[in-house]
Amino acid sequence: MLESPTGTGKTLCLLCASLAWLKHKRDKNIEANKTEQPFIYYSSRTHSQITNVLKELKKTCYLPRTCILSSRDNLCVNTAIKNYNGANLNFKCRQLRIKKSCRYFLGSEIMGSNLYDQIDIEELYTLGRDKMFCPFYFQRKKYEVADIIFLPYNYIFAEKLRNAMGIILKNSVLLVDEAHNMESVCEESVSVEFSTNLIDDCLNDLKGFKMAMENDTVSLNRDNNQSSYSKKEMNSLINAQEAILTNLKSYMKSYTKVGSNLTPTELFKVFFEGSVKKDTNQTLLVDNKK
Repeated sequence: MLESPTGTGKTLCLLCASLAWLKHKRDKNIEANKTEQPFIYYSSRTHSQITNVLKELKKTCYLPRTCILSSRDNLCVNTAIKNYNGANLNFKCRQLRIKKSCRYFLGSEIMGSNLYDQIDIEELYTLGRDKMFCPFYFQRKKYEVADIIFLPYNYIFAEKLRNAMGIILKNSVLLVDEAHNMESVCEESVSVEFSTNLIDDCLNDLKGFKMAMENDTVSLNRDNNQSSYSKKEMNSLINAQEAILTNLKSYMKSYTKVGSNLTPTELFKVFFEGSVKKDTNQTLLVDNKK
């Protein structure tokens, strides 16, 4: 661990040392005919911190290939769906990609991965909007060939997200900016917070999806090569989800008070009696892919 006052050059020191190691390691791997190559992962809490790091990187003699991993909330440039966020934005994006009607996604498909290195997230967003390509999927492509990958804490410390992104830390260098935040970040990565209002939103989304399905305005295709869901199958899934969420909401209201916290035993009882348990969790998670 390196600890030093602000402004003493910690970031520049770590970047230069790591990039020198990366060049040496990759040269050795090439000589030994090894196909696996190491990376440098630079993890930061905010994108503004990553912007500052990129400014420092430009001061060095190194010209690494860079990649910034972030969510669609930060990188989507399609004005037709930009007002959505989170899971709703992911769903809308998926619909457009299935229909091949997002010109930005199609634009990123034909772009070379050697373009636009050492730019921050704001510059990337502007380029995507002006040059007609999707920054989110373009960075996914650059990830495969990058030397240094900039990413937020949760991409590293949330195991599910790390695995989904294919992030492998073995034989690579991990630099953690503002590492004193790690304790709270790790705590947040295994915590969940939700309310009965969120359950109401989920129930409203299910109701809207069911109406769209009846009007044939939503696709029932899956992401993989399996056959599409039938309306009967999807109705059955939605009904099961509605029953679980409604049951869970009623138990949450009976056990909680405004401003109060549940004990672990009470929390377990809420979920168990609300039917969120081993034999029902897959009903709530069907095809939950980004």
